[in-house]
Amino acid sequence: MVGLEHPHVYSITMALTGAGAELAGFHSDNADAAAGFEALFDRPPRFASVDAVLDDGTVDVVVPVGVPADRAGVAVSAMEAGKDVLADK
Repeated sequence: MVGLEHPHVYSITMALTGAGAELAGFHSDNADAAAGFEALFDRPPRFASVDAVLDDGTVDVVVPVGVPADRAGVAVSAMEAGKDVLADK
């Protein structure tokens, strides 16, 4: 997960983990949103930056759920890094 600003981040995370995906971690610059996400999903690893997510070999799929204007850039960067991307709209 990259960004936590989209309200669907919780349902997307629950759907993916419910289907068997492992939450490798997340990145967010929003401390309040991060605290809530960590509490709900049993303290998944928090990446320091988007680049840290993209450089991590355990991350196979990137889900950009931040500010809508930032999602395309995150998605393109993820694909350029060899990651699969699951994006909402």
